[in-house]
Amino acid sequence: MKEALIRLKGKTEGSTADLIDFTSIGKVEIKNDTIYIEYDESELSGMENTVSTIIISGDAITLNRTGEWTSTMAFVEGEEMPADIITSYGIMRLKVYTDKIDVSVSDRHIAFDLRYAYSIGADRISNHLRCSCEILGN
Repeated sequence: MKEALIRLKGKTEGSTADLIDFTSIGKVEIKNDTIYIEYDESELSGMENTVSTIIISGDAITLNRTGEWTSTMAFVEGEEMPADIITSYGIMRLKVYTDKIDVSVSDRHIAFDLRYAYSIGADRISNHLRCSCEILGN
């Protein structure tokens, strides 16, 4: 895996309080047309002691988290997918609906733009997540 500067910007639609702008050094690997982006979460995300791995394969994005927060969320444009988030407080069961995925890849840069909503019970919350990865060194 190559070292990369990873920047995530996330926003819950209709809210100014739920804005995340997170930058971290992580790792990126491209293997068999699949992109792996790995980084450590922080206090900012509220998920300390958790490692996140984003997998981009074809037209799907998967977010795996391991550590104090454990989850797998799959994003496929136009699809609704189940997701469980396991915390020290218990399990949260969600449904995730993906509105739009845009991915761009060059020699030294990977980016994606993800618009999705998740629902817990009857509540549906829309989100917008942007990720930019600049591969460092050789």
